[in-house]
Amino acid sequence: MTFRALAFGLVCESNLPLPGCLEPPADAPPDLTISLQPGEPDPAPADADLIRTLPGPGDDDPPLLQVRYSTTVQTYRFRYADEVVFDIDESAERIAGWWPESLTPEDAFPYLLGPVFGFVLRRRSRVCLHASAVAVDGRGVAFLAEAGFGKSTLAALFATRGHPVLTDDIAVLHDEPPPIRIQPGVARIALWPAAVDLLFGSADALPRITPRHPTWDKRYLALDGEGGRFQATPLPPAVIYTARHVPDAPEITITTVTGHEALLTLTRHAYSWYLLDRGMRIHDLEVMGRLLETVPLRSIGGAAHAMLSPDELYALIRSDLESL
Repeated sequence: MTFRALAFGLVCESNLPLPGCLEPPADAPPDLTISLQPGEPDPAPADADLIRTLPGPGDDDPPLLQVRYSTTVQTYRFRYADEVVFDIDESAERIAGWWPESLTPEDAFPYLLGPVFGFVLRRRSRVCLHASAVAVDGRGVAFLAEAGFGKSTLAALFATRGHPVLTDDIAVLHDEPPPIRIQPGVARIALWPAAVDLLFGSADALPRITPRHPTWDKRYLALDGEGGRFQATPLPPAVIYTARHVPDAPEITITTVTGHEALLTLTRHAYSWYLLDRGMRIHDLEVMGRLLETVPLRSIGGAAHAMLSPDELYALIRSDLESL
């Protein structure tokens, strides 16, 4: 059986339904074919060179991720520490995925719809920011931040105030035809338990993304009309916010970032920047430069002791949006 899904502007055909994805138009041809199954893949070819390693948290821990590339089969292999594996072909038109018998498809989906999909988008020359975005008054508002620093929390904060969510974690900047627009992602937001507790009063208020995974306790907010709404059509961005820690700041402030600093900030938040070749990086810089010509980059800065309540933070950002 084949399931069709629309995510980040790509039409997918998969042997399993993809969680949180919308149904694409019936006549839309597939951009991407996905095959998922339990078990272990065939060994990587002998010429599969290691091109990227993300180390584990401790010196004796296995790598969180290893990426290899084989010129023989023209395939990239992503192998995660829990032995979930994905193969992506050179043209980024096919994905094959496996997970060990001790896990479930739900344990593989966060990788697939996160970094693996992000890599596919980059291979297809899509400019992507590591960002979440919401709809405010018909325009996109994007949030940049380091992993675990609040971009999904900010999107969920706006979702609880009635704003449709455009995307979580991957913001695809589509500019054909102009103007630049942010593509809809997947209709759910991934949140750590601390963020769920902050926004909903209990860390257990939302279901786990991976019910059986022994260590990964991330939760999700379904954008199904009950927990929040999903923005299913692309939107031009009105403003981009970046969160940063300012140790000695007595209060939370919002300031404008301009010039080279603004461009460097966007490149630091480019998705899978470490796997891009020179041509892709030049394309990123060109698109980001055009984006900054019309879209302001605003920095939300403050220290831990100056943190606002969710209501206060929402009011601060809404006031800043109105001033723009």
